[in-house]
Amino acid sequence: MADDSEPITVDESEEPTTLPTNVGISLSGPFESEDNAREFAHRVLGSMRVLGRSMDLRGVDGVTISGDYHEALATLDRGIEGLRPLTASSVEDGVIGVAMAPAVLRDGKLKTHLVFHVHAILGLAEPESELFPLAVHTLAHECAHAMLHTAFDNRFPNVILREGASNNFDRFRLEVTDACWEEYGATRASACWGTDPTDGYISTFVRALSETDQQANEFILSYRTHGDIDQILAEVPPLYGNLIKWASYLIGTMHGLDKKIADLPELAEALNDHWFTEYFEKLETAYRKLWDRLGEWDERAEFDPIGDIAVDVLERGGMKLIKTSPDNTKIEIPFRAWNTPLAACSIKSGSSRRGRIEACERENSDERELGSRRPCQAAGTRTRVLRTRSDFGQQLRISRRDYPKRGRQAVSGSDRRFGLRHRTGLERNQGRDETPPETDVRPHRGNGQAR
Repeated sequence: MADDSEPITVDESEEPTTLPTNVGISLSGPFESEDNAREFAHRVLGSMRVLGRSMDLRGVDGVTISGDYHEALATLDRGIEGLRPLTASSVEDGVIGVAMAPAVLRDGKLKTHLVFHVHAILGLAEPESELFPLAVHTLAHECAHAMLHTAFDNRFPNVILREGASNNFDRFRLEVTDACWEEYGATRASACWGTDPTDGYISTFVRALSETDQQANEFILSYRTHGDIDQILAEVPPLYGNLIKWASYLIGTMHGLDKKIADLPELAEALNDHWFTEYFEKLETAYRKLWDRLGEWDERAEFDPIGDIAVDVLERGGMKLIKTSPDNTKIEIPFRAWNTPLAACSIKSGSSRRGRIEACERENSDERELGSRRPCQAAGTRTRVLRTRSDFGQQLRISRRDYPKRGRQAVSGSDRRFGLRHRTGLERNQGRDETPPETDVRPHRGNGQAR
């Protein structure tokens, strides 16, 4: 294990790089000796220096590589009070996190600290190993997050980790915009490094595309019975935010590799005649515009198209968020044939099941406005108003993927936790809990060498 009190650094090479020369690394793992650990640490930092020739890594604070990934996250000093401790995804969540690039504050300045499970990048120790391209890609992806943090903070200081939202409408827009832009940018910047992740991202996105509507409808059907607005807010928005985020991973990779929908038969088939196709194409347009002005944005409003898409997608999924005042959001959950129990329509005229449902769809809508102290109206009325918590604590979940480890296949995934954090407001770029997508490990563009 490397001594944490003596940070490992690398001397400047002849070729320029943006990685600071004093970046330290804390390392623990399955190494025979401290000398072996230090040799591996130098390989990691050497790889980062190469990445720093094409990415702006001036904002990297340090690197932690640990066999106890959970402990490494929990003990990381974020530099600001009141943030919820970072936690890795677990088997209970259906995913296992292996890498993260959380934003931190150091002397009042925004930085990024990279945290890895040692097995996620151990392939860097053996350039001839089949795991080397995957390790390169994982490292490049997290470095790309550091690049994006710096680019955003340079244009809009004192936002990341410091700015929140006072209502559910703005919060949902901000969280999805932040997460999805970040993953688009990170996947685009890292697309040509190491393993080609395209197949894995397609598989994950297509699966989400086929499951999200059904899952949302089941949640809404249950809501018709329990009526808990906090619960439904924690269930449905994350589903569609997750769908958009997986699309963002894929679009970033496609743009980084100069691929189109038509070049990817599985994706083209999944999007054919699907309602989400329109939004997939809108996301492509929005991301291209933002990427073309990377680090040169004039207004944060340039990111608004992503939030607009998120709100529209959520409404298409059965929930409409309407901002009624700076502190209030009205939630509408219209009755539709596919998310309404027959009992809810029994008072409507019509002799047939279809007639009762259609009448219910035309005339009913469940509307609730958050922030009011007025009591709920009687059950069965069309509009109910209630007070609810300001923090709906939503979490965007990412589906299970396969991650190759030495000697076996291990389940892995990626998890981005969204939501208003207690006492601090929204944590923009709160942290990334990343794993490589399910894909065959194979060399790609020179095993991670710059093109």
